[in-house]
Amino acid sequence: MIPPPRTPIIQFLLLDNIKNTKIKKENGVFLGKNAYLINLLFTLILIVLIFYFVDIEGVIKELYKVNLVYIIGAIIAYLTLNILMSIRIQKLLEAMKQPVKLIDCVKANFGGMLLSDVTPVRSGYFFTAFSLSSERKIKLDRTMLSIFGPQIFEFMLKVLCSAVLVFIVINNLLPNQNQIITIAFLILLTFGFVFLLALLFSKKLLKKFEFAKKIPGVKKVYYLMELMQNNSKVILQEWKYVFGVLFGAWILKGIEWYLIAKSLNIEINTFNEVLFFLIFHSSITFLHFMPFPTIAGAGASEAVSAGILNLLGIPLQVGLAFAIITRGLMIFVDLIGLIAISRFIKKGNFFDLINEIDQKEKIAENN
Repeated sequence: MIPPPRTPIIQFLLLDNIKNTKIKKENGVFLGKNAYLINLLFTLILIVLIFYFVDIEGVIKELYKVNLVYIIGAIIAYLTLNILMSIRIQKLLEAMKQPVKLIDCVKANFGGMLLSDVTPVRSGYFFTAFSLSSERKIKLDRTMLSIFGPQIFEFMLKVLCSAVLVFIVINNLLPNQNQIITIAFLILLTFGFVFLLALLFSKKLLKKFEFAKKIPGVKKVYYLMELMQNNSKVILQEWKYVFGVLFGAWILKGIEWYLIAKSLNIEINTFNEVLFFLIFHSSITFLHFMPFPTIAGAGASEAVSAGILNLLGIPLQVGLAFAIITRGLMIFVDLIGLIAISRFIKKGNFFDLINEIDQKEKIAENN
């Protein structure tokens, strides 16, 4: 079982970052904001540093040049991606004898996406499970499985794409000296991928890494593995939806980023552009899930994104404009999630659900 969060509203999804923060009520206001404010502060510091080293006026000029036709196409791709994710949630819940309307899954999914945009390690996506459990009286462990069961495969895909991106950068920087590096890299990549597959299907091997439960950030991957192993029957039963959505969403996200790049006239001459952005988006969004003291990797992922594009010949101000648009477009579309979030809070049973989650977490940690 994934150890769920135990804090309120936006803070409740910060997982390890504020797990030990005390929550108390004073005059109707819940306190315990220190950890979140620290993450926010680091994010702002990173953003200030980025704009200190990169010409702000140049970035603004590039943003003014954006071709909105491509942006509309990118928005459509991102909307379609989220509908696909909602269909997967619906089908997995149906496989567990928990019928739910697609529109409910869509609203809950966007609610989780919106909160994940403003929480460290994108933990806000847990809201999707909370919302469905509250609205449809579905057990929390089942909504958790429908959302996070398939995500271990997404995690593996992101790891693979990140490794390939590192290879592309090395190949571009050392075109005449990379034969030994290439061979070593491919061996390391193969070993790492086989090891992840072994962890996914071997309970004995996974048990040897139980110490990972105590490591912030890493513990979430451990519990994803454990959840996947304990419920593999449901995942395999609906494998068409699991893998269909996995690759469909991957391609749509790549198309989204490709269209955003075209809106800024970005060209990647050293590699096939569409394939590059398929790999690139997985690598950069992977940083959103890293346990950095930032809000959903904000600042860190933009800096890395602009830096990698610069290594491939794209000016820093253009690369940063690209990174800003990719995040801004995501947040703009995710505002649909305000429907689910506002409804959930109005019901007034938020903390009852948090107490239930907290009890489940204690049971999981003691097992």
